[in-house]
Amino acid sequence: MTGLSASLYAADPLRLEEEIVAVAPYVESFHLDIMDGVFAPEYGLSGRLVGDLRRVTEKPLDVHLMVGDPRGAIVRHAEAGVRSIAVHVECGSDLVEAAAIVRANGGRLLAAIRHTTPVSRLQDVADTVDGILFMTAPLGGGAFDHN
Repeated sequence: MTGLSASLYAADPLRLEEEIVAVAPYVESFHLDIMDGVFAPEYGLSGRLVGDLRRVTEKPLDVHLMVGDPRGAIVRHAEAGVRSIAVHVECGSDLVEAAAIVRANGGRLLAAIRHTTPVSRLQDVADTVDGILFMTAPLGGGAFDHN
């Protein structure tokens, strides 16, 4: 079965609760992009938002970390009870340690990979992660790259 996941990146941040409530009946989960302004252009979603979202929805939350040093964010989001955390192979993080942290909190670890990174980079982490998140656009947004 395939379910739809609504990206909060596309929501109006000034109407976030209203937009979540409006689409919740039609989606299986919500996807949160967390950007640090270093690895990817800065975007306003933060770890605090994960806790706040629990007041608005019981839908699963999937976090995509587009950060240069994800360890602290992995711990915070795993402890907040998200369903999955995607960490970029390009950031050089220890995905074995990340997987242990996420799984200890009942979540899944995904390897995220930019659309410009060779897929062969996934060979080293294939046995460590629970899934893969393929980017189809540049970090921080942009046009779909079908090349």
